Amino acid sequence: MLLNPDWTFWLWTDDDNRELIRQHYPHFLGVYDSYDVKMKRIDAARIFYLHRYGGIYLDLDFTCLKPFTKLALPSGVAVFSHQYPMHLVAKKSDAVANNFMATPPAHPLYGFLIRKLVLSARKSLLYATGPNFLTHGIVAFITKGGCNVEVYM
Repeated sequence: MLLNPDWTFWLWTDDDNRELIRQHYPHFLGVYDSYDVKMKRIDAARIFYLHRYGGIYLDLDFTCLKPFTKLALPSGVAVFSHQYPMHLVAKKSDAVANNFMATPPAHPLYGFLIRKLVLSARKSLLYATGPNFLTHGIVAFITKGGCNVEVYM
């Protein structure tokens, strides 16, 4: 917060997450409530918040070293961090991390990911909502002609 005094910060609770889904994405509430582990609900909520409001998502264990204004965040583009170099995406299923994400509201990638969440609900955590889900979703989105997605090293 010290490096970004002009930004608004939110710390969402489990109740806030469920209310977001109930109020703005009621078609997904049954899937959300059916997740077998809490972390799936937390991972999914990130996608819904970014779809609805846009902005920057950071895990709580991240520390800002520079102001957000110093980030190279192109207008209209969804931006992600990575766990492995992008040329390894085809070889490593967890190349894109879900611990840092930045996007404008209603970016089409997030609508695409929301539709995929329904199909992945019964998979293991990493493939249902985690980094593997995100990586495969981004690759599928780009393959289907989606644009304005960047992964930074």
